[in-house]
Amino acid sequence: MKPFRFEHEMSASALRWLQQDGFVTKSEFSTPWGICDFVGVDIDLERAAYRLQLRQRSAIGPMIRVDLLARIPDENSGKSVSLSRLSSLYRDHLTRDQIEQELQALLSGRFITSDVRYKHVQKINGWMPLHRRIVALELKLSRVDEALNQAMSHLAFATHSYVGLPADSAARVLRADNGERFRKTGIGLISVDRSRCRRVIDAQEQRTVGSPVIQMHVVERFWRNFVKDNSA
Repeated sequence: MKPFRFEHEMSASALRWLQQDGFVTKSEFSTPWGICDFVGVDIDLERAAYRLQLRQRSAIGPMIRVDLLARIPDENSGKSVSLSRLSSLYRDHLTRDQIEQELQALLSGRFITSDVRYKHVQKINGWMPLHRRIVALELKLSRVDEALNQAMSHLAFATHSYVGLPADSAARVLRADNGERFRKTGIGLISVDRSRCRRVIDAQEQRTVGSPVIQMHVVERFWRNFVKDNSA
């Protein structure tokens, strides 16, 4: 079979592999530390339906708004937070007026409930987390150490992180050390050819990720497409 000359030639097989496994997928996905070749999200359909029932059809918005929402107690918790308290928490990053603007955006999106002066702010929830699985996939022709480092950085948000290598390169990795570099880090290895991808080392599922806020923001970037694709 004709070998790959460029990494982008592996993309078609990688995309099929993710979609066949039920993932909503984006390529060239930007993260705070760089580009991830593919990110796939397995959205929990029951939780998504409940969010739509709450009429929260818009995405939450930028990461700072996601972070703010994460700090607001659920309405069924019996707790609340005030604008003054949030201003204190974010005093090194946002002004009081900026926080109020973010709260107004969350209120417009029906993500929070509040009194007029934001003295008692609560989150309207019941659907978090929205995903079941998040897969990150880095494709490389070679440069295995670089690919591993990139895949490890994606554990900030991914429940499963993989490196995809051409089939001959993946075979060399297994011959060299039986894949111990991958297994020690929990990173999976995908063997890629022009017709398919084959999982040769399973990624370890990450029960906790490096940054729940980044993870939530990643999932939100799939929400508009999900709503569009599931509109009656």
